Parts: sequence; structure tokens; C-alpha cells
Amino acid sequence: SVPAAPPPTLPKGALTCPAVVPLPANAQLAARVNGIGISLDAYNRQAAQAQAALTQSGGLDPKSQAGQDAIKSLKQQVLDQMINDVVIAMQSASEGIKVTDDDLNARLAQMIQDAGSVDKLNEYLTKNSLSLGDLCSQVRSQLLGEAMLNRVTGALPTNAEQVHAVLRVLFWPLT
Repeated sequence: SVPAAPPPTLPKGALTCPAVVPLPANAQLAARVNGIGISLDAYNRQAAQAQAALTQSGGLDPKSQAGQDAIKSLKQQVLDQMINDVVIAMQSASEGIKVTDDDLNARLAQMIQDAGSVDKLNEYLTKNSLSLGDLCSQVRSQLLGEAMLNRVTGALPTNAEQVHAVLRVLFWPLT
């Protein structure tokens, strides 16, 4: 087998994810999940980014009833995803799963490499009205989601014979 390539390392002067700053006590919230607030500002930025992507892809008139319905649905999907991200983060913490600054910065370095340069990633952020903090927050949620998915699915059977054996035990025990 071929050894895996080492993760990219950040070049000097490259971007690094900023520290997570807790929400101020008086912050306006889009939602509260088990005592954890979802910032209205963060929600509005993500909803605007998703709406821009939807309308730029063409074929949607945001002024039509169908367009308004699609935007309303999209905004709900954004909020639902942000709520899911909080739930996954809470469950991850309870199971001792963490995303370190090194994990975040390694993924950010990969994104810089994929974009071609720090400047190109910055252009992407600007074009999509994203701050580096927003991007890092999304990447943190993605990494936690991946880790939880791996935790949940890791013990599942992977070959057909194992799957059939499990199905026989669960669904056809009387046959």
C-alpha cells in the first residue's frame, strides 16, 4: 500500500483560524439549542450566502412566488443545519471528540492548496461575503460531523455477508 501523503502545512504568513469567541450575553439569537445560542448575525450571513448561491445558479427569479418559496425553504434549511451543528458539537463534546486548532488549520491549509494560494482563498471569502471566522466555524462543524459519522458507522458491517447476517438476525429471526 502507498503511504498517505502528509497533510499540507501552512506556509509562513498563511491564514490560520481565529480563536472561537463566545457570544456576548446580549447577542441577538436566531435560535437557542439546549442553552447554546445561534447568533442571528451568523445565521443571516449563512442564509445570505446560500441565497446568493441559489440565485446565481440561475433559473430562479427571487421575486416570483416560486422564488420566494424556495428562499424561505432555503433559509429554514440553513437554520436547521446550524441547529444540527450545535447538537453534533454537544454530542461530540460528551463523547470526548474534539477538533483541535491543528485539525482546523490543516484543513484550512488544504483549502489554500486547493484554491491555489492564500490570495485566491481570500478572493473566494470576499466574493461569498464570508469572514475567515465564518469559514473556520463551518469547517469545525464539518470535521465534528465527519468524526461523529465515523464513530456511529465504524462498527457497522461492511461486506455483503456480514450485512446479510445482521439482517437475518434483526428481521428474519423466525425463518
